[in-house]
Amino acid sequence: MKTKHLFFVLAAIMTSNVSANLLTNGSFETGNHVNNGCNYMAVAPGSTALDGWDISAEVAWGVNTCDSFSGSDGVGYVDLSSFAANSLGQISQDVALTIGAEYVLSYDTFGGAITLAIDGVDTAPTDTTAGGGGYTTRSLSFIATNSLTTVSFTNNAPGNTVVFIDNVRLTATPVPLPGALVLLGSALASIGIRKRP
Repeated sequence: MKTKHLFFVLAAIMTSNVSANLLTNGSFETGNHVNNGCNYMAVAPGSTALDGWDISAEVAWGVNTCDSFSGSDGVGYVDLSSFAANSLGQISQDVALTIGAEYVLSYDTFGGAITLAIDGVDTAPTDTTAGGGGYTTRSLSFIATNSLTTVSFTNNAPGNTVVFIDNVRLTATPVPLPGALVLLGSALASIGIRKRP
């Protein structure tokens, strides 16, 4: 019985410090996809076809495409070059954050350069790691300065026909849980001092 209680206390502490993705549809899996050829869809400015994302300049949304390309997470991804090498596609999303709290933004890229902006300010990722399928994972930490923060991605490689983005994640930085640690200490203490009948 003691072990069972301890397990539940530890599980509660561990799961309470895991952050969910605060962005909607970060892997571009959901929405109203229409095949315009090879399972790509041209998504025009103002379109609501791609769940959670605002489209400021045309992009191509690929899902299970017939070419040799694929997403880094799931079957969907966005090509910021759309169907034309001169398209400077842009997607953005508004997300509610806590002012003064720290967050981590990460995303996978393939092909040409992408400009990240947070609340309209171009922001360079601080960490870059090689990922699977030729993708590169880029990430950075930042402190929220607005309760409604806009995250946007823009094609910064005119002339490049491959400017993919996928697996966009925004998570709160885990913080120590002193209350949970006190609870764990109390549970351990009560188990240790409990007398057998």
